[in-house]
This record gives sequence, structure tokens and C-alpha cells, in this order.
Amino acid sequence: MAIVNPLSLASGISGLIKAAEKIASLLSGFTANMLDAPNLARNVVMEMQSLSGILLQLKPLLSPHHYSSKDEDERRSMVFVDQLVLTVAACIRSLAELEKELDGVVGVGMLDRLKWTVRETGIRRILEALQTHRSSLTLVLTILTALVFSLPDLPEGGGVLMIRKEGEKGG
Repeated sequence: MAIVNPLSLASGISGLIKAAEKIASLLSGFTANMLDAPNLARNVVMEMQSLSGILLQLKPLLSPHHYSSKDEDERRSMVFVDQLVLTVAACIRSLAELEKELDGVVGVGMLDRLKWTVRETGIRRILEALQTHRSSLTLVLTILTALVFSLPDLPEGGGVLMIRKEGEKGG
């Protein structure tokens, strides 16, 4: 079992939510103000909204506040923490790449449309990567949600992902 700083994971997810919402807002204005806006821009908006929604649902399930029994700890450890951390990190990189690709492209003029066309291949590639990350996060969300319903007496606000602090022994 990996040792993960719960604050790092939570702040990474919070940062992802903010970045996805920023991109969605930026491109929503772009698609609303441009006649015949590119379909890819609309697809990116929908993907950002979907990613934000999944992350908002995932975040409270990761709260490491309490673990009441060894049995629950063992079930929590079924979630592969390293994979979640890698997915969040990859998602952060992809969103940073997308922000860089969109920089200076979003406007309503003919030149902006031309810039979009030039960068469309890169934007599409990044969108495909983000869709893969979203699928991975959806799977983690599904697993954690199933665990919530299988754990008896999980205290309100308690997370189901086992995140140990350095030096703690696992079961």
C-alpha cells in the first residue's frame, strides 16, 4: 500500500476542479460569442463539466478522517491508491497542457478562428487523454461508492480510501 499525503491528493483534486471550471467557462463564452464555433470547443466544455462533476463526487469519499475497524481498513485498501494518484497527476498535466494550447486562441475574430484551426489537432489529442483520465476516475468513483454501501456504520464525512501517514503499519 502506498503512503499518500491526504492533503496533497485533496488539493490536487481541488485544483483540477478549479482548472476544469475555468476552461469550461472560457470556452463557453467562446462558443456563445462566435458564429459557427468549432464543435471541438463544445466537446471540450462538456468534458470539463463532466470531469468537474466526477471530481466533486469523488472528493468527499477520499476523506481520511477515521477508520473504525481493521475489517474496514482491509476493504478500503482494495482501492489501488497509487493508480488514483497517478491519474490525478496525469489529469493535472493534461489540463495544464490544454490551458497552454488555448492561450491566445479564444476570441471572436477571424484570426482567433484560424488560430483554433491550427491548434485543433493538439487540443483533440489532449481531450482524448482527458477522456481516458475521466474514465479512470469514474471507475474509482464507482468502486468507492460501492464500498460506502458495503461498509456498516461508516461515520458521516468519513472517507473510504485508506490513506496512511508515514510510519503507520498496515493490516
